[in-house]
Amino acid sequence: MARAGLASAALVIGALALIALPGAAQAGDQPRNPPAERMSSAKARPAVRRSGENAWAALAGMDDAADRAGHDAAGALAEMKAVVASVGFEQLDGRQRAVGFSLLAWTAVAQKDYALARDAADQGIRAGGGSADLWLLKAQAAQGVSDWDDMAQSIANLARGWPRALRQMPDGAILRLASESRGEPRFQALMALHEANWSPQSRSADASRLWLTLTTELLARGKLEQAKRVAHDIMGYRALIELHADRRFDPIVASDPDAFDVAKAIDRDLEQRRAAVASAPHSLAAVNALALALRQRGKPADALAVTDDALAGAAAPGRFTDLEDELNRTLEQRAFALQELGRTDEAIRTQRSAAASPEHRGPNISQTLDLADMLNELGRAQDALDALRGFDATTPSAYGKMVWEQDLACAYAQLHDTAGVAGAVQYLRAHRADAEIVFEGGLMCAGEADDVAKAVISGIENPDTRSAVLADDQTYLDPPGPQSAWM
Repeated sequence: MARAGLASAALVIGALALIALPGAAQAGDQPRNPPAERMSSAKARPAVRRSGENAWAALAGMDDAADRAGHDAAGALAEMKAVVASVGFEQLDGRQRAVGFSLLAWTAVAQKDYALARDAADQGIRAGGGSADLWLLKAQAAQGVSDWDDMAQSIANLARGWPRALRQMPDGAILRLASESRGEPRFQALMALHEANWSPQSRSADASRLWLTLTTELLARGKLEQAKRVAHDIMGYRALIELHADRRFDPIVASDPDAFDVAKAIDRDLEQRRAAVASAPHSLAAVNALALALRQRGKPADALAVTDDALAGAAAPGRFTDLEDELNRTLEQRAFALQELGRTDEAIRTQRSAAASPEHRGPNISQTLDLADMLNELGRAQDALDALRGFDATTPSAYGKMVWEQDLACAYAQLHDTAGVAGAVQYLRAHRADAEIVFEGGLMCAGEADDVAKAVISGIENPDTRSAVLADDQTYLDPPGPQSAWM
């Protein structure tokens, strides 16, 4: 990575390069590479010597701490904090201090001290004028403290100054800006990303949500022609449905109906999923994405054939390189396809197998919750509660906790357990912001239709959520297979 720093930069060597960052706000959402410079270099040392022994000690101290970080990150972090607080560090020039702050920020991220990391990155930017490393570190630190507007500002600076450095940020971190950030910071980030021609690195990721959000922002600012140009980059069929469902986008859709044809987008997406499987024969994730796409097209039999073929070959050593990470999802896609084909008992058995499989090589959360949901849909409320028995409600994300409470509300409602329903609904109301659609689903189970209607009206009145609410409330073909009879 090219950066502003000492006169002669060198690749990080030794222990610092071996730091394995723990998960941040979302697993895998951290910049992948450590800072590329050290505080010291052959040409920089004489200049630091002339600045005095204190400056020399600061430089040497930071390098020593960097060398220690790989095997003792906590100790290295304490040493770095002491160095940046020293008199000698203040005697270094701005660019040298920027490198020191970059090392401090990186090590703080490794220790999940995101507040310290953000402060260090800010100080480094002020000292040295900013660099790709510092803006990357600030972006991740801002995400770590859930300050998405600050992260958006960092992403905007990267997109405008160092667009290639955006590859160091995983797709998921950037894609979440559409839903997590707000106002001018989000607008500037999305504009900068679009101007930089940013696209996700993963074939399974889709930037349509970003561009739909940007299109909405441009329309609100009266920039119709610019909104039309951005809208042409919306490829996902779900986002295109929102364009058709929301009258705000009528001038855009009418200007080029062929470009915003939902049926063509569906066909295009399915072909892309097929191509991804063909080009990555060792990827079970690609198989899962294709199975989902087939089911969404009303083709559960084809989805079942795809998953059965993958599972039959999974026993062969090396057949799939991501087997440990994706097997639970393959089993789940098979279970959903069986349910849609009316093969209920097989569907439940397969979903139980999915729930018994590790998730992210740890306890299973997603498929366990989906098993309870499936059983609720089939009118087997007690079985749904049994599936949740022993479930550790402290382990899922905020969204996952909402799904757990929704599953409880739906099961208790079928069993006429008013106290159980009340407890679940109380949680859903208190944490509504974590998952609006789950909140509404839980209230529907509880029979509180008036409150659901109020929530829908509120969603339509909110410009940020209007198109999604309208798309959710469209009339679609019913999926094949048995439907819930108790609601």
